[in-house]
Amino acid sequence: MNSNQKKLKQMIRDQELAISDKELFTSSAYQKYLTSMAKAATSRYRQGLQTLMEWNARADAGIAHTDNYKIHINAANEITQSFPSRYLRSESLVGFNGHETAHLLFSDFTALGLYLGNIEKGAFYPSNPSFTEFSYQTNCEEILEAMDSKDKATCLTLASCASHINNILEDIYIEARICTSHPGTFRRGIELNNLRMCEQMPSIQSQIEKKYSDFAIMANLLLQYCRAGTINNLSGYKGPYLDYLEDCMPYVDVAIYSDETKDRFHASNHIVAILWEYIKPLIEETKERMEQHSASDASQMLEELLGNQIHGATPLPSGKGGTMPKQAEEGKKEQKANPLPCTPPAMRQERTQAAQDVVAEEGNRIALAKTNTILDENNPGITYNHQYLGTGYEKSANDLFRILNGIATEKAETQYQQEMTEELQKAANDIHYGNAHTGVHVTINRMAYVPDSLKQSYQAVAPMLIRASKRLQKSIAPLLKEEVV
Repeated sequence: MNSNQKKLKQMIRDQELAISDKELFTSSAYQKYLTSMAKAATSRYRQGLQTLMEWNARADAGIAHTDNYKIHINAANEITQSFPSRYLRSESLVGFNGHETAHLLFSDFTALGLYLGNIEKGAFYPSNPSFTEFSYQTNCEEILEAMDSKDKATCLTLASCASHINNILEDIYIEARICTSHPGTFRRGIELNNLRMCEQMPSIQSQIEKKYSDFAIMANLLLQYCRAGTINNLSGYKGPYLDYLEDCMPYVDVAIYSDETKDRFHASNHIVAILWEYIKPLIEETKERMEQHSASDASQMLEELLGNQIHGATPLPSGKGGTMPKQAEEGKKEQKANPLPCTPPAMRQERTQAAQDVVAEEGNRIALAKTNTILDENNPGITYNHQYLGTGYEKSANDLFRILNGIATEKAETQYQQEMTEELQKAANDIHYGNAHTGVHVTINRMAYVPDSLKQSYQAVAPMLIRASKRLQKSIAPLLKEEVV
């Protein structure tokens, strides 16, 4: 290997160490990597589906959303950035990509629009909730009476609360669906994100001290139970929240693994009725805001309140112009062909533990691209085992390493070309051209980066020019030999 090749390889290794998360995860190569996953899962190769990476480190920045044509992911989100290694951070982003892809595959947006539209107009869809327990029967009567009166504040608040509950159930369903159909590509990232979301969820006592609304506390408990099969109750809280959660569990367990969208609507209706005592204070706040502002302002303020207090829920996709997107045909086929198996709480707890083991294992190892195999004779280095089989992610580790290496190679080649240009310019400046050329300045022009368009142009004319060059070399070679003699 000549010295120039050695120098370039060393520069590539140096660039790998220097590349930041922002450079890596917002690169075109990484975006293409995630886009290829989304297209492969949805079979939307020709419909413009694309994953776009962003970097927004603000505390109030979102995580991920989609408008049915583009999936937007914020690589700087606190869930992703909380993981101890670059590999796990990449897996987290793959998980969010999988979540949004799953919505496009398995969410029935037409039915969802019908469900929420009916509640806003004062009617439950597909049917009214009903209970055998007297207290919940009373709740149903109060709710139906308020809805029959078409009270605007009541209908807006109920629609908002029902939307949040249904969104929780839908999130868990579509994740279970895509984890079943894509157990390697998306499942690891989704389970890692669910683990971290549960870990970062404030305890019940903490939420009480921060004056969260009662409804938001219950929504957070439902989220934890759905994701992990358990809840964060390190403070040892004992009170009505846990009683209400227990009453909600039977509806949750049926809804989150049902391929029938209406089952989640039924469950949401019943959970809203169970939590009616916690929804009524929100209705009063909405009424007060409507008196001071418009109905749309009051609705927006309610959404902001619940959005800030309910942790870990992601917004449902929206189509262009705010319309409901269309469910992908590939998802409908999958739902019909392969009914989703139920995952009991105990199994969800096992998966959470497995994700904890991955994080613990990865956290004890140095982050990807911060270690190297032997670089040269003078640096023994540290060997990073990219083929580690214990956590089953060797293929995606190789994918990430390939992307990282590609970005580093491109940066190193640009740097190398710039340095080569500087060396040639220095050499040109040192050449003595004779008296006839005194005062002539020689400038070396070399492109550090050659775009694909110029490469294609070169390939089109190169064969003809190379043949002409060889003919000229043959004709001039004898003349040069005579000059030497």
